[in-house]
Amino acid sequence: MAKDAEIYDPTLGQWSNLSGVQAADILTEDPEDETEGRNYRADNYGMFHPWSNATGRFPPQFADAFLALRQSDL
Repeated sequence: MAKDAEIYDPTLGQWSNLSGVQAADILTEDPEDETEGRNYRADNYGMFHPWSNATGRFPPQFADAFLALRQSDL
């Protein structure tokens, strides 16, 4: 079941809700990546898969944070 998604923005130092984005699966077993509110979180320990929203695109305001997190996993 898909859940609302949050991502950590290192430039702001906080978690941000990804409006309209839901995560079907998470590629981590870190218990901190699932909050009590049933949101999935992605930080340098895991990524959401797949990303989706109404436009089928990743929200542009989070693109830099997403790329930084993805690069840290490589």
